[in-house]
Amino acid sequence: DASSLDPEANGRSALDPSVQNQPARAFNCAQRELVEMGNRIEIMVRDSMPLFDTYDDVVAQRLKNEKADIDRMALDLRVYLAGVRSDNPKVDTGTRAFDLSGVAVNLEAAADTITRKIVDLAKRKQAENVNFSEEGWRELSDFYDRVLRNVQHGIAVLMTEDGGAARELVQQKELVREIEKKLERAHLTRLRAGVTETIETSAIHLDLLRALKMLNTAFATIAYPLLKESGELLESRLSNEGASSQT
Repeated sequence: DASSLDPEANGRSALDPSVQNQPARAFNCAQRELVEMGNRIEIMVRDSMPLFDTYDDVVAQRLKNEKADIDRMALDLRVYLAGVRSDNPKVDTGTRAFDLSGVAVNLEAAADTITRKIVDLAKRKQAENVNFSEEGWRELSDFYDRVLRNVQHGIAVLMTEDGGAARELVQQKELVREIEKKLERAHLTRLRAGVTETIETSAIHLDLLRALKMLNTAFATIAYPLLKESGELLESRLSNEGASSQT
């Protein structure tokens, strides 16, 4: 639907339909739009975690509205990329369009994780009137801080397309997976010790750990096309994983 590419209908869209026959410029527009999506999701990440301290329906609704905007932006972006064509038949536009569409899908998944998992878990914590143990909350907060840094790192990779930064982002993905396992074990140790708060918040605690890991994965996938292009993805463990995997 061409109307969905109307900049007026799109708010502050970077997508310019008049350059769809100039792939380099069109892909540059798409990249700027993805950075804007990333920046907006970073704000969502920042706003979601305080809900575990004090749940706020207004903030929760704002996050859900923002998620709907991200969904719309991602759809418009995919439609835009599908229409990018070169006048030169020798120019392959498909690979780049596919890679950028893949990033949009993963950013959409990140926004979904925030609203469907993190916000809902915060609401559940309030409804059940329970509190994390002091140690448990410290672990969750530190893990969140690490994931937030990786979200910012992912946006930087999207902007700069720096190979070294992309490699580091993928290494962080592996590290986050290891830390999540370690924190799960620490939680289960407290559970065995019979810590009351740990027992009461166990499901929420473990689900929040997994949600933060999923969020981290969604942003780590920004690095995949860059590493694939340089042949480095094949040399890593990630060659066995789907680029859109949320594991």
